[in-house]
Amino acid sequence: MIPLFTKYPHPISRYIIYSAIFLVCYTSFGCQYFRKSKMKEEFIATRINIIKSKIDDGDLMGAQFDLSPLLNQFPDNPDILTLSGFVDITLGNHKRALDSMLKAHELKPSSGSLLNLSSVYIAQKNYSQAMQTIDQGLQLGRKENYVNIGRFYHNRGYIYELKGQKDLAIQSYKEALYHLPGYLQTLRRLTGIYESRGQIAQAVPYYQRLSYFCRTCFLPMEKLALHYMRVGDRKVAEKMVSSYLKNPQVSGEDKTKARRLQNHILRASKPPKAVSQRGSMNNRPPR
Repeated sequence: MIPLFTKYPHPISRYIIYSAIFLVCYTSFGCQYFRKSKMKEEFIATRINIIKSKIDDGDLMGAQFDLSPLLNQFPDNPDILTLSGFVDITLGNHKRALDSMLKAHELKPSSGSLLNLSSVYIAQKNYSQAMQTIDQGLQLGRKENYVNIGRFYHNRGYIYELKGQKDLAIQSYKEALYHLPGYLQTLRRLTGIYESRGQIAQAVPYYQRLSYFCRTCFLPMEKLALHYMRVGDRKVAEKMVSSYLKNPQVSGEDKTKARRLQNHILRASKPPKAVSQRGSMNNRPPR
């Protein structure tokens, strides 16, 4: 084999050759590093999806069990820390949830991390700190055009509701719905306040919206059907329940409730039985 120095004695030729060799080696190393980095990201994403599935299925202890080794392996991953915080909130471990959310925010500050922090403060009943965090989140969210900015208004409304300031809660919930018209949690809380006040007419438009955005939810359909019965629109109530029962995604338990509601509507719509002229024995006047 002829050495490169001998084959290409000119300095410029040697420079070109060695630059090419370096570039090949560097590129190869870069590709290898990129592949490892990509594999790491895919591994974390896969594990997070598995844990989220367990949370959706209600297996919180299983989710926490899977999170522990993942946190040990990647202690500075904000997505893992955030997920761990959510599990801890649900399990009532608010102190550890706050630690995870604070660290996630420090590593990757954003409107979303501030929203998560406000939720932890609410769970801890630290309403003043939650309000401050919400204000910070709204300020940053407007700059970032944060898509879920309405959830800050929801959290603010929830704080007012917990403190018994229902009028302020209604105002904040309506602001939340301005940004997120189909946010189910806000619709449920707002209709709940109106129901508690006996303001059914005010609740109806929001029950309608809730029923539209959650076609499988029994409660808003039931509330609307009973409302239409009260105002004399029996056919509308019947149609609503019938349409709900035809939805294949409705759970068996909710279909059972809907059938009971349907029977109630049918019984209420039947005219009273005619009473004979003689009457029953129990209805005869005393002699």
